[in-house]
Amino acid sequence: MEGILSCALGLAYFMTSYMPPEQNQFLHASVPLRIFLALLAGGRLFYMRNSRSKAGRTMLLVLVYDGIGGVAVGISIRNFTGRV
Repeated sequence: MEGILSCALGLAYFMTSYMPPEQNQFLHASVPLRIFLALLAGGRLFYMRNSRSKAGRTMLLVLVYDGIGGVAVGISIRNFTGRV
């Protein structure tokens, strides 16, 4: 499932890559959403009974992938608000 979601997100970035980053609404909107998803995954991971299970590893993957990705995109476009 993680592979499908990662592929879908990468494909969405690829399909909107013809626009300059300053005008790309998808890029701007994805920053706060990815950071929020990383925070949700981190909270879920914190409250899990067995964080070393497969579900715990999945939450850790979401936390790292979306957290680093959201912050990296936000830094590169210098905007964390989600608006162009």
